[in-house]
Amino acid sequence: MRRQFLVSIFTLISCLGMSIGGSEAAHFNTYAFSTLDIPGARIIDPTGINNRGQIVGRYDDSTGAEHGFFFGAGAITIINVPGASSTIATGINNRAEIVGFFSNSTGGGSFLYSKGSFAILKAPGSLTTVAFGINDHSQIVGSLGSVSFFYSRGKFTSFAVPGARVTTARAINNSGEIVGDFANPGSDISQAFTYDDGKFRTIDVPGHSNSGAFGVNNEGEIVGFTDNGAMSFAYKGGYFSLFFIPNATITIASAVNDGGVIVGEYSNGVEPALGFIAMPRARERGRVGR
Repeated sequence: MRRQFLVSIFTLISCLGMSIGGSEAAHFNTYAFSTLDIPGARIIDPTGINNRGQIVGRYDDSTGAEHGFFFGAGAITIINVPGASSTIATGINNRAEIVGFFSNSTGGGSFLYSKGSFAILKAPGSLTTVAFGINDHSQIVGSLGSVSFFYSRGKFTSFAVPGARVTTARAINNSGEIVGDFANPGSDISQAFTYDDGKFRTIDVPGHSNSGAFGVNNEGEIVGFTDNGAMSFAYKGGYFSLFFIPNATITIASAVNDGGVIVGEYSNGVEPALGFIAMPRARERGRVGR
């Protein structure tokens, strides 16, 4: 099913670039923000974008039912796993392979959607398999509950931040760098991490107490949130940009493509969650959803 997908540019915002030490830098500066709207939707949450500007995510219809969506060629296609009561699309690669998860009468699982067909993903022995990200090698990362998984060529491998209470992998790029968030025992505060070559590294946003990394591109740029979603960040080469939608109470960056175009969700505290595209100012005349 295809529906009109509305995009309207509404503001520009300047971003402060900071190194880990807190000094100012001009690594990132301004974005042009666009709202994303699906007519009749109550909640819109874009979660993935590829280099063609194709976007995936989840929306809630007027009854509250959750559906996945794909935006391309100027229109939206609804993604529903057959027999599922809810479907959420979470990631897309440059081959337009889409991952996500679903619920049904038997509990649900995760899926890989490609060329109109679904493949169900479920880790052996696990009650919870939630796929979040996919790269161009069809390698997938996600959550098995308290630990994360890496999936490649039919094999699941679990991993976790040492000593963490819960570890959630959110995205993977083509070089195999994985990003996500974790929480330590006795704490509900999340902390962003990268995992590469078997080594974990935390991402500490200067002056902010918590964070989560949701997206990483092939240039090594990482995006996510801080301050419990009140603000988002883009991080590359030791520098941060912090940004938020004006008048919003929540701004969560979910994914970034190789052109630095970011998608995510925001809320102004009155309306339900809405989607946004944040395009680097130097690229603001580019297109999305081709």
